[in-house]
Amino acid sequence: MSSWSSDSFGVSALTPEVQADQTLFGSSSGYSVLEFIDEGCFGKVAKCRNLATKESMVVKILKEDVDFIPDTEKEVSILEVTSVLNPDHTNVVKFFEQFEHMGQTCLAFEMPDRSLYDLLYERDWKPLALNEIRIIAKQLLVALDALKGLGILHTDIKPDNIMFVNMQDQPFKIKFIDFGEAIPASKVQLGMWLQSTGFRAPEVALGLPFTEEYEAANHVKAEERQSFIDLPNSLDDLVNIYPKGEAAEYEDRKAFVDLIKQLLHLDGDQRISPHRALQNPFITKSHVSEHTDSSFTECCTSSRLNTSGTMISVCPMEASADRDYLPTPMLMIQLPVHLTEDYLPTPLLKIQLPGLLM
Repeated sequence: MSSWSSDSFGVSALTPEVQADQTLFGSSSGYSVLEFIDEGCFGKVAKCRNLATKESMVVKILKEDVDFIPDTEKEVSILEVTSVLNPDHTNVVKFFEQFEHMGQTCLAFEMPDRSLYDLLYERDWKPLALNEIRIIAKQLLVALDALKGLGILHTDIKPDNIMFVNMQDQPFKIKFIDFGEAIPASKVQLGMWLQSTGFRAPEVALGLPFTEEYEAANHVKAEERQSFIDLPNSLDDLVNIYPKGEAAEYEDRKAFVDLIKQLLHLDGDQRISPHRALQNPFITKSHVSEHTDSSFTECCTSSRLNTSGTMISVCPMEASADRDYLPTPMLMIQLPVHLTEDYLPTPLLKIQLPGLLM
């Protein structure tokens, strides 16, 4: 369920619709439309074949509507700003070109593999292992730090917009997509209506100044079947939600929860920044070296990940009846807009427990 926009209202009838098998001509190549993979108030998103390189690509076809011209211009201006970034090093989607087709603005991007939402769905919502969370989180922090340096707020970070580049050749290498809702931090005003409802930060939803203290929202949507695990009363309780395993794995749990607590700090002046979060022990795995005799340490250190997420080897953490520890519950850390670019936003915390659905 990849997503390049969140709202679905159809495409304007004033413009002839692009059809499958049609060819769109850009300045650098032609793009043969294979199928449409998303549709919304913005227009359509097509999976295309680049006729010059034969590679699969994504072309976002923005509707020709006077009401959406400002949105189109805003998205193009944001992409121009982010074009100075190295997309492979900063984990943002690679933007190739802008062109016009029958009066419609078209934006050509690289074609990712699948979204984080898709992966969770394919796994039947089984929890992510700590090593998998670490790899994804590190790349998210790198991207946020790069965007912060440009003064850009994405404002629509959610599992649908976190894409895996190629799960076969580059496991867990991710990219941010969809900058249609992104805005310069300098344009943020108190009370602005930002983000999808289910992923809206508390301070945005309440229209309160960012310096106010809020209680972080925990969203747990239960399935009909009953869970036999007691829900945690605090973030610290997450460490013990599963039986205590070997020492290194338990230390890894504590390091993870410590990072979550810093991401959720109510005081914006004390909330951890993306740059500082990249130095957190959970990300650097500095705490793991203290357990040199642990098989868990060997597994953790087998994953070599630079800041861009390239050349990584993920330790398998799939469910197994004979392993001697269970993974920490999946925490979907949503990073919505914060009304300053200096600190990470207050995340909405999603806790995935066995027997529960998002």
